[in-house]
Amino acid sequence: MVFKRKPQVPTLQQGDRWNTVQGTFAYPDAVRAAQRKHRDGEAFAVLRPVTTGKYKGAVSVYVDGHQVGSLPKELAPAFFPVVQELERGHKRATALVAFHGRE
Repeated sequence: MVFKRKPQVPTLQQGDRWNTVQGTFAYPDAVRAAQRKHRDGEAFAVLRPVTTGKYKGAVSVYVDGHQVGSLPKELAPAFFPVVQELERGHKRATALVAFHGRE
């Protein structure tokens, strides 16, 4: 699964390239459900900051309310403060995701 900016809606993206969502292996049911629902291969994901615990500072990726992975750890420092600030303001940080290896 990868994500990319889609200009007609508010989204976040570093540069103009696709990035792989990490950790999808930990959420196989959520990933499969999203793949089935979004058969065209694209969906919008909500980005959420992880503020406590082992993965503090990470940015989680949710599709249809279910976590499907996280942003790559090398991107998290750039995204985390923006995503956290948006969430504090009761706004969503979103990104376009594309599914590969669909059923």
